[in-house]
Formats: sequence, C-alpha cells, structure tokens
Amino acid sequence: MVLQSLRKWIATVNLALAVTLFIPSPVSTQQAYQPCSVLGALIRHPTDCGQFFKCDHGGWIPFNCPSTLAFNGQVCDWPQNVPGCGGVSTGVVIQSPTTTNACSSNPCVQGTCVVDSFSPGGWRCECPVGYTGQDCSQLVQSPVTINACSSNPCVQGTCVVDNYSPGGWRCDCPAGYTGQDCSQVSAPAFDPCNPTPCYRGTCRLDTGFPGGWTCDCPAGYWAQDCSQAIGATPSPSCPLYPCPSDVPRHFYPDWDDLGCTSYYACEFGNLQQRQCPQGQQFDLITMVCQTQTNPATAFCSSFRAQNPTV
Repeated sequence: MVLQSLRKWIATVNLALAVTLFIPSPVSTQQAYQPCSVLGALIRHPTDCGQFFKCDHGGWIPFNCPSTLAFNGQVCDWPQNVPGCGGVSTGVVIQSPTTTNACSSNPCVQGTCVVDSFSPGGWRCECPVGYTGQDCSQLVQSPVTINACSSNPCVQGTCVVDNYSPGGWRCDCPAGYTGQDCSQVSAPAFDPCNPTPCYRGTCRLDTGFPGGWTCDCPAGYWAQDCSQAIGATPSPSCPLYPCPSDVPRHFYPDWDDLGCTSYYACEFGNLQQRQCPQGQQFDLITMVCQTQTNPATAFCSSFRAQNPTV
C-alpha cells in the first residue's frame, strides 16, 4: 500500500513539473520549419504525442515532453487526457506547420499569399498597387495608373500631377494668369509709364533713371520728364508741393493748368510735373488721369469754370 501511494505521489510531481518544464530535443535534431509569426506559440507534433513545436524568432523548434507524457496543445499531460495519444479519440487531425499551408488554395486574385494565423482562414494577401481587399480582388484608383490631368483641368498653362494639391493636380500658369486652373487674370505688374510721367514726349523704361523710367523728349525740350525748354532756366513751377523722401508715390493737381491735363507727382522726395495722356484730364477726386466723356460735367472742368482764379 505504501509503495503504491509513493508511486502516485511521484507521478503527480512529474505532471506538475511537466506543466512548466519542457526538455528541448538534442541540438543535432533541431531544425527550422515553415516561418512562424507569434513568438512562443505552441503546436503539436503530427505523429509523436511526446513532441511539440515552439515558435522562436520566426522558426518552429521541436521540444520533448517528459517520458510517459503527451502534449495536449498547451502543456504536457497524461496520455489518456490527450485525444489520439492513449485517451478516447475525437477524430481530430493534428496539423503540422511543415505539411499544412493555408495558401495552398491560392486564395489571392492579385498579389502574393502570406500565411498569417491572425487573419481569417490563416492567410492574407499582399496586394499590388491599384488593388485592395483580403483577396486583392477590388480595383482602386492609384496615382500610378490614374492620370489626374486626363480631364485637362487647366484653362491656361500646363497641368502637372501633384498629390499634394486638391484633386491631385496643379497648373503651371503662364504670365498674366493665376488660380489653380489658371483661369484668373492676375494683376499687371507695376508700370512706371502708366500713367505717363512725361510732360512731353514718350515714356520708356530705363533703370538708369530715378523710378526706372525716362522720357524721349521732342526737339526743344529736355529733363527726365521733358518739362524743361532748352535755354530756359530750370525752376520748379509754382505752387510748390510738399514731397517727403519717404513717400513712394503721391499725385497733386496742377492748379496752374486750367485745362486739367497736367499734375504733379511726388516719388521719394522727387517732385515732377507730368502730363495726362491725350484726351484725358486729371481727376481731382480720384487723383488719376481719366477720359472725360463730357468735359462740361467733369469735376475739374466744372471747378475751373466756377473758380477761374484758383
């Protein structure tokens, strides 16, 4: 009786140790199986109840249970508790990572199948560009295959594929146009010759002169704005207007001009008398040269008629 009790106690101790203690197979018999992805995962041996496999850094490594015990999928147990290993068989077939391949049915319509125990069916597909879905059967639009410029969205200029712009495209606009589709006329660049600063003659751009312009004077006149007659003593016209050096541009009416066709321009301390283009008058309200369709009702003409001595 004592001997039988001792044997049961030893068997119980061996079982308790088997739950946490696994004896590796000899190094010479260890081998790498089909790659695994879950570190520490366990799986039963397909034919040997006393062996099991453990996932270690991408490979399946075989281990042995203590003698007389069988692996039940989680721990080493009594054989009668493990189906197919001494107990009542349940018809369960033990699958080995070396013989079972979840990708063997070629489930991917496009791309490459990869064994993945965390995906439905134990597999997943790595889809090529332009496809999606578990089996890569759904077609999606890709910047590699779809040209965002195919609809010719640019009103002016050239369309360029740009994934960082709305719609995946942008337009390189020509001079004078702006907006995403180059449909907006941009504001013209500053033109120092408009309105003309020339009292006489023709204005032209020249960076060698103050303000970047000069006037081609007719015979008998000189100065940058052709305001001085040759042989006359240069002197500013009266009245004089304040022209600080920090003022980029400001216009004054020429109170001596009864025809309202001339004005004074102040640019960074340089005060000059200028002439409106032919057919235009200097407007006292807007301070620019404008075409007056009815000079009799124009503010300047009306003001002069009512104040001839001003």
